[in-house]
Amino acid sequence: MGMLVDGRWEDDADNIIKDGAFKRDLSTFDRDIPAKILEGLTPGNGRYAIIASKSCPWSHRVMLVRAVKGLASYIDLKIAGGPRVEGYAVDQNDYADDTLAQPVDHLHQLYTSSNPNYTGRVTIPVFWDGANGEILSNDSAKIMRGLDRVPNPLDYTLVPDHLRG
Repeated sequence: MGMLVDGRWEDDADNIIKDGAFKRDLSTFDRDIPAKILEGLTPGNGRYAIIASKSCPWSHRVMLVRAVKGLASYIDLKIAGGPRVEGYAVDQNDYADDTLAQPVDHLHQLYTSSNPNYTGRVTIPVFWDGANGEILSNDSAKIMRGLDRVPNPLDYTLVPDHLRG
């Protein structure tokens, strides 16, 4: 499967099987999306993107919240896919224009942009800040909660305030 070790992609490295059992690591960029970012979103700002995969159920959840909340014009969606060489590949035609603000061929390049010495698996979905060149979060639940707090034209939340706890 491969993973990053000290910021370098290693095809043969894999830390997902430990003592003969599947062990999913916690999300590395396990952060809430800051409220100041969410409150300042405007349509067409091109700064933030969700990078997801059509084959990942965690990505599906995030893509659904983005769609249901009417945030397509606020937050770009980039689909990782293509040949699974060095993890998730990215399509240069989809990325050359805007949000990523740097040429990339593989998702792991965004991980090392955020942390040059990153060691671990390269997972999606990712909430990306193109202006600062960093992953804000790769935890699907925290990304969904963040998206639910974005003021939007539909003016509703998926989880009412009194149920958030």
